[in-house]
Amino acid sequence: MYTGKIFWGYFIEVLLLLCIFTLLNILITNQVLCDFVINTSGLFTTLIGAILLFSASFLLIFIRWMTTDFGDYLNWRKADRVYRTSLGYSLFIDMLAFLSLIVLGYAKSAILANVAIILIIYTLINIKTMITNILDLVKLKNYFRREVESRNTCDEIRDN
Repeated sequence: MYTGKIFWGYFIEVLLLLCIFTLLNILITNQVLCDFVINTSGLFTTLIGAILLFSASFLLIFIRWMTTDFGDYLNWRKADRVYRTSLGYSLFIDMLAFLSLIVLGYAKSAILANVAIILIIYTLINIKTMITNILDLVKLKNYFRREVESRNTCDEIRDN
């Protein structure tokens, strides 16, 4: 069930990416778009670098959470794989976009510019998914914490 929803979610992201890229190429000629990205590749590198840092930071936080009782809880609910995959995928896309912009800064080719444009758009689309996953994970962590606290309270009442 979850695999189908996850696949559908990523499929929709790719479809949205293709729609935005096509729309940009209809509204603005591809050459103008490529020149813009080539000339501002340093600025885009900074933007995508900041997003990459955010993704990496949260993946590290998630890895830390996996070493706690909350991680055992996620593992028991079989939710750890879903979050690990989504956070890792986000980081991978961000890294590809970041590296493509670094290469574009030196190579300045139209093909590389188109690849960078696609990866920039995909990174920006993927931010929404990543933030949604992070918020869901935080809600789940808060739910887990409340459950643990209520069980501890019940144990204390029972012991007295």
